[in-house]
Amino acid sequence: MDFSRLDYFRIAARRGNLTRAAEELYISQPGLSRSLSRLEEELGVPLFERRKGKVALNTYGQVFLANVELAFEQLDQGVETIRRMYSKDQNILSVACSIEDFLIDRLKEFSSVHPEIGIRQHTGSLAEIEAKLLQRSIDLAICAHPLRNAAIRYECLSHCPYVLVCRQDDPLAAGGSIRLAQAADKVFICENSRLDRQQLSALCAIAGFQPRVSHEIENGYILFNLLQESGGVALVPLAYYLKIDSHFPDHRLRALWLEDEKLPVSEIGVAYLPEHDQTGSATVFLEHLRAWASQEAEVMIRLFPG
Repeated sequence: MDFSRLDYFRIAARRGNLTRAAEELYISQPGLSRSLSRLEEELGVPLFERRKGKVALNTYGQVFLANVELAFEQLDQGVETIRRMYSKDQNILSVACSIEDFLIDRLKEFSSVHPEIGIRQHTGSLAEIEAKLLQRSIDLAICAHPLRNAAIRYECLSHCPYVLVCRQDDPLAAGGSIRLAQAADKVFICENSRLDRQQLSALCAIAGFQPRVSHEIENGYILFNLLQESGGVALVPLAYYLKIDSHFPDHRLRALWLEDEKLPVSEIGVAYLPEHDQTGSATVFLEHLRAWASQEAEVMIRLFPG
């Protein structure tokens, strides 16, 4: 049985329209129609009810689609299985991170200690990262909070307080600390990989206001430049501000401690499937992350003993 015809069949069944299905498959509509007819001829069973370009599965087609989808799912699992076997044999670590620019430093440190382990880095949304973990196409994922699926373990590595960052010439910068409500009239810049808009709104709600957001971005370097030039403010983890301070000593920003007592802290954690399913390279990297977290905790205690 022609594999491509099965793929055409399930796309046509999903779309219910031959023209749209053909566009998705990058083939002509008559070519798709001929392929579906040949599939029905090969099976000896009609699969569709056709009405002027629109198609709907009949009872036979619905049963066949369920089996075709199962076959494709098993094929996808087979692909991921052999990729995982290959990664294990080749000593390759597959890792993803939802926190922009965090993984760069960790991988640089790790590779200097373990040059024998290859790195395959993945990017994507939290939903995409969760799917990749469940499909076992990645070993570990770095993220800012637990993932939704109960089968995925989440281990908090580090946590630190949020600080409000503004320009040095902002009136708020006159003191070393403020209550968050004092920034209620400011325009906020939201860097989603560390603190998304929903989380920002929740933090500000604790202080009794809803923030006005001018930018939602996914990049720490863009955030840095916007803060320098726009006059907006941002809530960021202290660790991020310390990174700015280290990399750009001539910056024009100021971090203000928040005096609010009930604000949650930011965190960074690692998500993975049960440890007995991990590759050796993933186990080594997980221990590396734990060692980094221990050092990071010591720094935070010195800076923020409370």
